[in-house]
Amino acid sequence: MDDPSQLLEAATDFAYYPGVQSDDSVRDFLNRFPLPLIINALQTQFDVPGLENALVACLERLFKTKLGASLIPQYMPFVQVGLQADSQAVRSLACKTVTCLLENIDNDYKVAAHLITEFNIYPLLLDCLINGNEQVAAAAMDAIKKLAGFAEGMEIIFPSTKGGDTDLGIIASQCSSLGRVRVLALVVKLFSVSRSAASTINSLNLLKLLEAEIRNTDDTLVTLSVLELLYEAALHALGNISGETRSENNVILNAEAEENLRRLVYEKASRSSKLTPSGLFVSVLQQDSEIRLAGYRMISGLVARPWCLMEICSKQDIINIVTDPTTETTKIGMEARYNCCKAINKSLAQSSRVSADPAFAGIAAKEAVGMGPYLVRKHVEAQPIVKTAERF
Repeated sequence: MDDPSQLLEAATDFAYYPGVQSDDSVRDFLNRFPLPLIINALQTQFDVPGLENALVACLERLFKTKLGASLIPQYMPFVQVGLQADSQAVRSLACKTVTCLLENIDNDYKVAAHLITEFNIYPLLLDCLINGNEQVAAAAMDAIKKLAGFAEGMEIIFPSTKGGDTDLGIIASQCSSLGRVRVLALVVKLFSVSRSAASTINSLNLLKLLEAEIRNTDDTLVTLSVLELLYEAALHALGNISGETRSENNVILNAEAEENLRRLVYEKASRSSKLTPSGLFVSVLQQDSEIRLAGYRMISGLVARPWCLMEICSKQDIINIVTDPTTETTKIGMEARYNCCKAINKSLAQSSRVSADPAFAGIAAKEAVGMGPYLVRKHVEAQPIVKTAERF
């Protein structure tokens, strides 16, 4: 390319365009600057300040469109090289491109699994998770979670033959303390993906990795990190037990199991500083985004029980958090909050005891459900302001 500054200007305009980039705008951009040219410029690293960041931002946005995602299978060698790049920005882009591929595969999971396997993508994602910077590790985690969302992907992550170079247990025992915490975090995230993933992790005894790390008193910071992960594994597990992932007709367990579940929640709460389940729920929802996500899942399952519904409705703080569309900023967080809000609203509608109580008249679950899962800013009419004219 004779003048990369033209590409820099166009890529910047495309990446930071304030509106939605349509397939037509993507097509027009690629007609001017074909994808091979953009990739070559990214790999050549012209001495143009800001070019790499502009191209990374441009490609990230391009691949999120339907047309852009449809091109990814043709450029898997670029993804493969990108996952091994020296540049952390390029590695992050490659990880996010894998996520875009998996999100737009049109349910053809065999094709997705074939591409991931053919280009050795999963081991490279693991390397990004363990050795990348914080942004790269987070992007790799998201891609692996997306891969675990279908059976063929689970087979890649947990192959029938144990002991390979992607065995999470072996990897955790060989990497640095930071890498080990990241692997353990991946185990926790995968545990929450589905019942089958949780069952597989349990059968492989991967949760024992967390137990072993807690017993290790050599590194206090690692121990604290693992305790936080366990707190998150417990919330997700409680969500699974209480029926968050089960069909509507199978949420409630048998009488004995239900009583054990109720007793477990109340006993754990009574031994904590919060004393009541409602106090614990508020505490969970006031934690960081990952803990809140697990908390939403837990409440979504438990709220089908009248005792839990009463606990939730006894704390206005819970309702305020769950019904506030600005609480979450990520797509998965927004959807988890919304699903929790729907579950509360449904239980309220089915419970004449709670709905009839005037103390709960101010609950805004129904309105929040109507607003949808994503952040909605209420329209504010312009108001005239009357003020004394300034005189010079």
